[in-house]
Amino acid sequence: MDLDTNQLCPGGTGKKIRFCCKDLVRELDRIVRLMEGGQRRAAVEAIDQTLKSKGDRACLHALKAEALVEAGDSEAALAAMSTYAEKFPDNPAALAEGAIVATQEGRVAEAVNLLQSAIERSGEKVDSRIYTAVGIVAQGLLMDNNLPACLAHVRMQVELSRGRDREPLEMLDRLQRASPAPLLLKFPLDLETEVPAGAAWQNALSAAVEVADRGEWRKGLAAMRALADNYPSQPVLLKNIALLESRLGDRTATARAWRDYAALADLPWEDRVEAEAIAQLLEPLDEEDHVDEVKLTYGVRDVDRLLEALLSDPRLVQFEGDLEEFAGENDTPPKCALSILDRSAKLDEGQELTVDTVPNVLGGVFVFGKRTDRDARLELEVTRNEDFQAAQKILTEAGKEWLGPIESEEVVGSSPLSTAALSWSWRFPNEATVEQREKLMTEMRRKMFFERWPETPRPRLDGKTPREAASQEPYRLKVAAGVLLLEAVVEHVRWREEFEQLRERLGLPPLAAIDPATTDLTRLPIIRFARLPVEQLSDENLLLAFGRALEFHPGELLQRIAREVLRRESLADKADPLEVHHVLAQCATDAKEGIEHLRKCRELKVQRGESPAAFLIEELRYRLLRREGVEQCEGLMRELHTKHQNERGVAEALYGVLLEFGIITPDGRMAGGMQREAKNVSESAATTPPERGALWTPDQPTAPAPEKKSKLWMPGMD
Repeated sequence: MDLDTNQLCPGGTGKKIRFCCKDLVRELDRIVRLMEGGQRRAAVEAIDQTLKSKGDRACLHALKAEALVEAGDSEAALAAMSTYAEKFPDNPAALAEGAIVATQEGRVAEAVNLLQSAIERSGEKVDSRIYTAVGIVAQGLLMDNNLPACLAHVRMQVELSRGRDREPLEMLDRLQRASPAPLLLKFPLDLETEVPAGAAWQNALSAAVEVADRGEWRKGLAAMRALADNYPSQPVLLKNIALLESRLGDRTATARAWRDYAALADLPWEDRVEAEAIAQLLEPLDEEDHVDEVKLTYGVRDVDRLLEALLSDPRLVQFEGDLEEFAGENDTPPKCALSILDRSAKLDEGQELTVDTVPNVLGGVFVFGKRTDRDARLELEVTRNEDFQAAQKILTEAGKEWLGPIESEEVVGSSPLSTAALSWSWRFPNEATVEQREKLMTEMRRKMFFERWPETPRPRLDGKTPREAASQEPYRLKVAAGVLLLEAVVEHVRWREEFEQLRERLGLPPLAAIDPATTDLTRLPIIRFARLPVEQLSDENLLLAFGRALEFHPGELLQRIAREVLRRESLADKADPLEVHHVLAQCATDAKEGIEHLRKCRELKVQRGESPAAFLIEELRYRLLRREGVEQCEGLMRELHTKHQNERGVAEALYGVLLEFGIITPDGRMAGGMQREAKNVSESAATTPPERGALWTPDQPTAPAPEKKSKLWMPGMD
């Protein structure tokens, strides 16, 4: 079939082929035929030949990049994209390719700018490569721990696809529900449009918002800044500047913009505190505000004797999992991995388990045997904090004469000082019950928040403690924001009264009460929902609150609202009890309560004449995750096998759960435990780790950090 010359040029020029590349029709026809026939390497050769004979043409460079992506040659594809972007700096498609390359190479800020240039030059029609680039840049922003900018780009992709593409919709849902990231960073990005009555700049504001709504955020920001220069200290303008900076991904500029907004003395105190808290979450910390994670490498005189000595010391506890996970790139796994504790892993007879007697993990030890190209060695990974010397001392004492001297020291990472000061790592004795662990973790968090935090010097307070700084005007707002961030960690619900007492002790204003009768819940920041008097909400507002809380899944808050929904008989025909019980199962901190809600879900399914298999599988996973009732797990598997194994997707889903928990191996063999029932499931499907506590900061990734080889998705990789 001949090439349709009425199609748009593949080079992103916006013109039809017959107007743009009519002298290349024969060559383009051959190249497209080769690509459609799967002969991508031959297509690349044909493109290179045509480039030599016809010179640089946008369509040829675009097709070359596409062919290399489809061929799976990422390195060559990136080089081709880079060349395309360099040679056609005003071409929207080429700029989008340049944004992909910049993201892949970790230059995320540059990628956002290139993408903005592409959007500004694209007019009303957005090239498919721009759409692809938006998604890839969003992933890059997530890896760069910039949640607001990531969310903005994902939402742009949703709008561009008009909701027809499931991938960005699902990513948006995952990001909004991600529990490690603070609710404060999930603020609405819609621009403000309300201005004071009779404002002369109303039309100019509307024009700037219209530009930004087209995706041209950079131009919209410039227009908004020009307005703010002419009309200073206008809250709507300063907030819009902060919102647009948040979309564009420069964390330093974003933090500065939110802080400018927070500085407006006429704003309500709570608005100022929230803006300052957002600024604190987003601003990059200085080098001196970090504590190093260090790897010390020791020589080993005798590996076997050293291991014997280490394992005989009660302050070192052996890791019993798969050592392969500790193997570095091009390296073998260690012979042994251990944790160094500040005391014996076993309590003395009669000693009570308290926050002061739980052993603390000081560092990790990895012993490697001799290789042909390397001597035996021991690696100690430890934080350079007050435990740094203690960890080395214990290791030296335990290793005795079999441990050699330190041969090298390497900084392998860092943690913010503010996070490190409020973090701990425990190794509970094996006999500690789940109830004991949860109680002590809660007690330790209280101690950290209400005792240690107020007395810990903070870099943002110029070395002052929050207690010292709270009474000084330059720092007062920062201390209030710090308290809000602490409160958000515990979901702003559980210890609300205690945080109000902390504010009182620091001399800070209390958080304002929320009147449900006069508050528009559609505009209320989700961080404030914890203070909603749920029992006083009308049915309509309760369902609205349930929907918004469900969108962000903020744990105990959602649980409190869901319970109230279930309690009201007036909502029996307006809220699906199956959905509410399922939500309560997911939110439950008590395993028995969670299992009870899952059983309610199963009963409701049966009452409706539907299969309860999905909730049987969910309960099985729930029990395995919490190590709750092995006998019940066997019963669940037996019921699934005997009653539901022929239902579509059941065997596969159950097989996945068994694989996840190591009950079976990837090839379907038994790995031990619940063998008879698991074997039945495996056959059916074939036919069809220490306790930690810490505050979240943007410097702690919300997703796994990228490996040296980038894991970013590129077109054609799925």
